[in-house]
Amino acid sequence: MERKFKYLIDKYGKSGAREKFEEICQATFQKQFCNSYTVECYPGDDGIDVYVLDENRKMKVYQCKFFIDRINDTQKNQIRNSFESLMKSEHSSRVTEWNLCIPTTLTSPEHLWWLKWSDNKINDYKIEMKLYQEENLLSLLRENNLYSAYFDTMQIDSSMIQNFNNRQYLNYLIPIIQEVSQNDFRRSRFDFVLLCDQVVSLFMYDPFFKGSNLIQLIDQLNQHIGYNAHDGIINNTLILSQIRELRQAIMNEYNRLFY
Repeated sequence: MERKFKYLIDKYGKSGAREKFEEICQATFQKQFCNSYTVECYPGDDGIDVYVLDENRKMKVYQCKFFIDRINDTQKNQIRNSFESLMKSEHSSRVTEWNLCIPTTLTSPEHLWWLKWSDNKINDYKIEMKLYQEENLLSLLRENNLYSAYFDTMQIDSSMIQNFNNRQYLNYLIPIIQEVSQNDFRRSRFDFVLLCDQVVSLFMYDPFFKGSNLIQLIDQLNQHIGYNAHDGIINNTLILSQIRELRQAIMNEYNRLFY
Protein backbone atom coordinates (compact mmCIF):
# COMPACT_ATOMS: atom_id res chain seq x y z
CA MET A 1 0.00 0.00 0.00
CA GLU A 2 1.30 3.46 -0.92
CA ARG A 3 2.55 5.65 1.90
CA LYS A 4 0.94 9.03 2.31
CA PHE A 5 1.74 12.10 4.38
CA LYS A 6 0.60 10.60 7.70
CA TYR A 7 3.68 8.39 7.42
CA LEU A 8 5.73 11.50 8.22
CA ILE A 9 4.11 11.67 11.67
CA ASP A 10 4.98 8.02 12.35
CA LYS A 11 8.58 8.70 11.39
CA TYR A 12 9.25 12.24 12.68
CA GLY A 13 6.47 13.04 15.17
CA LYS A 14 3.94 15.87 14.65
CA SER A 15 6.43 18.74 14.92
CA GLY A 16 9.09 17.05 12.79
CA ALA A 17 6.47 16.02 10.22
CA ARG A 18 5.42 19.67 9.81
CA GLU A 19 9.00 20.69 9.04
CA LYS A 20 9.48 17.73 6.71
CA PHE A 21 6.27 18.56 4.82
CA GLU A 22 7.53 22.10 4.19
CA GLU A 23 10.86 20.67 3.03
CA ILE A 24 9.05 18.31 0.65
CA CYS A 25 7.02 21.16 -0.85
CA GLN A 26 10.11 23.32 -1.22
CA ALA A 27 12.12 20.52 -2.85
CA THR A 28 9.26 19.67 -5.22
CA PHE A 29 8.72 23.19 -6.53
CA GLN A 30 12.44 23.93 -6.69
CA LYS A 31 12.91 20.87 -8.87
CA GLN A 32 9.88 21.68 -11.01
CA PHE A 33 10.68 25.36 -11.56
CA CYS A 34 14.15 26.72 -12.21
CA ASN A 35 13.28 30.16 -10.77
CA SER A 36 11.96 28.81 -7.47
CA TYR A 37 13.03 30.19 -4.10
CA THR A 38 12.31 29.46 -0.44
CA VAL A 39 11.75 32.05 2.27
CA GLU A 40 13.23 31.88 5.76
CA CYS A 41 10.78 32.71 8.56
CA TYR A 42 12.76 35.56 10.21
CA PRO A 43 10.91 37.15 11.92
CA GLY A 44 8.08 36.29 9.52
CA ASP A 45 7.72 35.05 5.95
CA ASP A 46 4.96 37.43 4.75
CA GLY A 47 2.80 34.40 3.91
CA ILE A 48 5.40 32.91 1.54
CA ASP A 49 7.02 29.50 1.87
CA VAL A 50 8.06 29.16 -1.79
CA TYR A 51 7.80 31.57 -4.69
CA VAL A 52 8.46 31.22 -8.41
CA LEU A 53 9.48 34.18 -10.58
CA ASP A 54 8.30 34.38 -14.19
CA GLU A 55 10.02 36.18 -17.06
CA ASN A 56 8.34 39.46 -15.99
CA ARG A 57 9.58 39.12 -12.40
CA LYS A 58 6.06 38.37 -11.19
CA MET A 59 5.52 35.86 -8.39
CA LYS A 60 3.63 32.62 -7.96
CA VAL A 61 3.45 32.03 -4.21
CA TYR A 62 3.12 28.65 -2.49
CA GLN A 63 1.99 28.46 1.14
CA CYS A 64 2.45 25.08 2.92
CA LYS A 65 0.11 24.23 5.79
CA PHE A 66 0.53 20.93 7.60
CA PHE A 67 -3.18 20.33 8.20
CA ILE A 68 -3.20 16.54 8.32
CA ASP A 69 -6.79 16.12 9.49
CA ARG A 70 -9.82 18.32 8.97
CA ILE A 71 -9.99 22.00 8.03
CA ASN A 72 -11.87 23.62 10.90
CA ASP A 73 -12.19 27.26 11.98
CA THR A 74 -8.64 27.33 13.40
CA GLN A 75 -7.12 26.09 10.14
CA LYS A 76 -9.32 28.41 8.05
CA ASN A 77 -8.13 31.37 10.10
CA GLN A 78 -4.50 30.38 9.55
CA ILE A 79 -5.11 30.20 5.80
CA ARG A 80 -6.81 33.60 5.81
CA ASN A 81 -4.06 35.15 7.92
CA SER A 82 -1.28 33.84 5.67
CA PHE A 83 -3.00 35.19 2.59
CA GLU A 84 -3.76 38.57 4.15
CA SER A 85 -0.18 38.81 5.41
CA LEU A 86 1.06 38.43 1.85
CA MET A 87 -1.44 40.92 0.42
CA LYS A 88 -0.40 43.52 3.02
CA SER A 89 3.31 43.00 2.35
CA GLU A 90 5.52 44.83 -0.14
CA HIS A 91 5.44 41.69 -2.31
CA SER A 92 1.74 42.07 -3.08
CA SER A 93 2.19 44.04 -6.31
CA ARG A 94 4.23 41.20 -7.79
CA VAL A 95 1.84 38.36 -6.91
CA THR A 96 -0.08 36.81 -9.81
CA GLU A 97 -0.92 33.45 -8.23
CA TRP A 98 -1.36 32.10 -4.68
CA ASN A 99 -1.33 28.35 -4.02
CA LEU A 100 -2.25 26.48 -0.85
CA CYS A 101 -0.47 23.15 -0.22
CA ILE A 102 -1.96 20.73 2.32
CA PRO A 103 -1.21 17.04 3.09
CA THR A 104 -4.82 15.87 3.17
CA THR A 105 -7.91 15.67 0.95
CA LEU A 106 -10.75 18.09 1.60
CA THR A 107 -14.28 16.92 2.31
CA SER A 108 -17.18 18.29 0.26
CA PRO A 109 -18.02 21.04 2.84
CA GLU A 110 -14.33 21.96 3.05
CA HIS A 111 -14.12 22.24 -0.73
CA LEU A 112 -17.20 24.44 -0.67
CA TRP A 113 -15.54 26.77 1.87
CA TRP A 114 -12.31 26.88 -0.17
CA LEU A 115 -14.16 27.67 -3.41
CA LYS A 116 -16.25 30.43 -1.87
CA TRP A 117 -13.33 32.00 -0.03
CA SER A 118 -10.87 31.78 -2.94
CA ASP A 119 -13.50 33.07 -5.41
CA ASN A 120 -13.88 36.18 -3.26
CA LYS A 121 -10.11 36.71 -3.08
CA ILE A 122 -9.67 36.15 -6.81
CA ASN A 123 -12.31 38.82 -7.42
CA ASP A 124 -10.79 41.22 -4.87
CA TYR A 125 -7.14 40.93 -5.90
CA LYS A 126 -7.38 39.77 -9.54
CA ILE A 127 -4.97 36.86 -9.04
CA GLU A 128 -5.15 33.10 -9.60
CA MET A 129 -5.56 30.74 -6.65
CA LYS A 130 -5.04 26.97 -6.61
CA LEU A 131 -5.31 24.17 -4.10
CA TYR A 132 -2.67 21.43 -3.97
CA GLN A 133 -4.03 18.67 -1.75
CA GLU A 134 -2.52 15.28 -0.95
CA GLU A 135 -2.88 13.48 -4.27
CA ASN A 136 -1.74 16.53 -6.25
CA LEU A 137 1.43 16.79 -4.18
CA LEU A 138 2.15 13.05 -4.27
CA SER A 139 1.79 13.11 -8.06
CA LEU A 140 4.28 15.99 -8.27
CA LEU A 141 6.69 14.07 -6.04
CA ARG A 142 6.55 11.08 -8.36
CA GLU A 143 6.92 13.23 -11.49
CA ASN A 144 10.02 14.85 -10.01
CA ASN A 145 11.48 11.53 -8.75
CA LEU A 146 11.32 12.61 -5.10
CA TYR A 147 8.71 10.22 -3.69
CA SER A 148 11.08 7.35 -2.86
CA ALA A 149 13.55 9.59 -1.06
CA TYR A 150 10.97 11.09 1.31
CA PHE A 151 8.80 8.03 1.88
CA ASP A 152 11.56 5.42 2.27
CA THR A 153 10.64 3.31 -0.72
CA MET A 154 12.79 1.99 -3.55
CA GLN A 155 11.45 1.62 -7.05
CA ILE A 156 11.38 -1.72 -8.85
CA ASP A 157 11.71 -1.45 -12.61
CA SER A 158 8.92 -3.50 -14.22
CA SER A 159 11.15 -4.44 -17.14
CA MET A 160 13.41 -6.16 -14.64
CA ILE A 161 10.58 -8.59 -13.96
CA GLN A 162 9.50 -8.90 -17.59
CA ASN A 163 12.99 -9.90 -18.67
CA PHE A 164 13.38 -12.55 -16.01
CA ASN A 165 12.07 -15.84 -17.35
CA ASN A 166 12.82 -18.27 -14.56
CA ARG A 167 9.47 -18.44 -12.78
CA GLN A 168 10.76 -20.70 -9.99
CA TYR A 169 12.94 -17.98 -8.51
CA LEU A 170 10.57 -15.15 -9.44
CA ASN A 171 7.64 -16.61 -7.52
CA TYR A 172 9.69 -16.76 -4.32
CA LEU A 173 11.71 -13.57 -4.62
CA ILE A 174 9.22 -10.97 -5.84
CA PRO A 175 7.15 -10.88 -2.58
CA ILE A 176 10.37 -10.35 -0.62
CA ILE A 177 11.67 -7.66 -2.98
CA GLN A 178 8.35 -5.82 -2.91
CA GLU A 179 8.37 -5.82 0.90
CA VAL A 180 12.02 -4.71 1.03
CA SER A 181 11.29 -1.85 -1.38
CA GLN A 182 8.30 -0.55 0.59
CA ASN A 183 8.89 -1.34 4.27
CA ASP A 184 11.44 0.40 6.50
CA PHE A 185 10.81 -2.41 9.06
CA ARG A 186 10.09 -0.19 12.01
CA ARG A 187 7.14 -2.55 12.12
CA SER A 188 7.73 -6.11 10.96
CA ARG A 189 5.39 -8.90 9.91
CA PHE A 190 5.82 -12.51 10.94
CA ASP A 191 4.83 -13.77 7.48
CA PHE A 192 7.77 -11.86 5.97
CA VAL A 193 10.17 -13.55 8.42
CA LEU A 194 8.78 -16.97 7.48
CA LEU A 195 9.07 -16.20 3.76
CA CYS A 196 12.72 -15.17 4.20
CA ASP A 197 13.43 -18.36 6.14
CA GLN A 198 11.93 -20.36 3.30
CA VAL A 199 13.93 -18.59 0.58
CA VAL A 200 17.20 -18.91 2.51
CA SER A 201 16.56 -22.61 3.11
CA LEU A 202 15.73 -23.26 -0.54
CA PHE A 203 18.35 -21.17 -2.31
CA MET A 204 21.36 -20.62 -0.03
CA TYR A 205 23.36 -23.25 -1.93
CA ASP A 206 21.53 -23.09 -5.26
CA PRO A 207 24.06 -22.92 -8.16
CA PHE A 208 21.93 -20.20 -9.78
CA PHE A 209 23.10 -17.76 -7.08
CA LYS A 210 26.77 -18.65 -7.33
CA GLY A 211 28.68 -15.38 -7.46
CA SER A 212 25.80 -13.47 -5.85
CA ASN A 213 25.25 -12.62 -2.19
CA LEU A 214 21.53 -11.88 -2.60
CA ILE A 215 20.36 -14.79 -0.45
CA GLN A 216 22.96 -14.01 2.23
CA LEU A 217 21.75 -10.40 2.34
CA ILE A 218 18.15 -11.51 2.72
CA ASP A 219 19.26 -13.80 5.55
CA GLN A 220 21.10 -10.91 7.27
CA LEU A 221 18.04 -8.67 6.99
CA ASN A 222 15.85 -11.41 8.41
CA GLN A 223 18.20 -11.90 11.36
CA HIS A 224 18.29 -8.15 12.08
CA ILE A 225 14.49 -8.10 12.20
CA GLY A 226 14.19 -11.31 14.21
CA TYR A 227 16.74 -10.29 16.85
CA ASN A 228 15.70 -6.66 17.27
CA ALA A 229 11.91 -6.48 16.85
CA HIS A 230 10.13 -6.31 20.18
CA ASP A 231 6.39 -6.94 19.81
CA GLY A 232 6.93 -6.40 16.09
CA ILE A 233 8.46 -2.94 16.52
CA ILE A 234 12.07 -1.72 16.12
CA ASN A 235 12.93 1.63 17.72
CA ASN A 236 16.73 1.42 17.78
CA THR A 237 17.96 4.02 15.29
CA LEU A 238 21.29 2.26 14.76
CA ILE A 239 19.54 -1.01 13.87
CA LEU A 240 17.14 0.85 11.56
CA SER A 241 20.12 2.46 9.83
CA GLN A 242 21.73 -0.97 9.34
CA ILE A 243 18.43 -2.32 8.00
CA ARG A 244 18.22 0.54 5.51
CA GLU A 245 21.72 -0.29 4.26
CA LEU A 246 20.74 -3.95 3.91
CA ARG A 247 17.58 -2.99 2.01
CA GLN A 248 19.63 -0.93 -0.42
CA ALA A 249 22.20 -3.72 -0.80
CA ILE A 250 19.44 -6.25 -1.52
CA MET A 251 17.90 -4.00 -4.18
CA ASN A 252 21.30 -3.33 -5.75
CA GLU A 253 22.15 -7.03 -5.91
CA TYR A 254 18.70 -7.90 -7.23
CA ASN A 255 19.11 -5.32 -10.01
CA ARG A 256 22.60 -6.61 -10.80
CA LEU A 257 21.48 -10.21 -10.93
CA PHE A 258 18.23 -9.92 -12.88
CA TYR A 259 18.10 -6.56 -14.63
